[in-house]
Amino acid sequence: MEELRLLAIEWLDLDSKIRDEDILQFTEDGLLYAKKEFFYLPASSSGKYHPEYALGVGGLLRHTKAAMVIAEQLFPLYGFEDITQDYIISALALHDIEKPSRVHAIEVKLRLEPLRDEYPEIFENVIPLIESHMGQWDQYGKLPRPKTEAQIFVHLCDYLASRKILTVEI
Repeated sequence: MEELRLLAIEWLDLDSKIRDEDILQFTEDGLLYAKKEFFYLPASSSGKYHPEYALGVGGLLRHTKAAMVIAEQLFPLYGFEDITQDYIISALALHDIEKPSRVHAIEVKLRLEPLRDEYPEIFENVIPLIESHMGQWDQYGKLPRPKTEAQIFVHLCDYLASRKILTVEI
């Protein structure tokens, strides 16, 4: 399983997407804490809510990479500072590591809690982006809604990566 995690980290190509070394390390460490299902589950068990590339074995990982690619394409339109872009990419890389739980967005905080002491500022900046990534799609009324521009952006990237009408080359 450890080898699969390391291959996934390499495939996500985080070191070319995250400039800050500490945020990069936090993100890679976070992926090492991910549920094992994150690496092989489809993004949608029913196939109803995600495009074909996000279905089947490894679909969730492909959906994750697609959300990161979308973010990179949209960054020039938003003018985020480099550090904010790094927080966003980190959040997108980690946003579904608790799936298949229905409240996975808030459970990520508990899963990554061991990293809080080593990366307190990064933890406090990335976790709110993850917790609100579901936006209005929270069927249970338990998740925070995106409020900041960065939270809305993470939600938008996740949303676009789940649209059947869009195909992302990954």
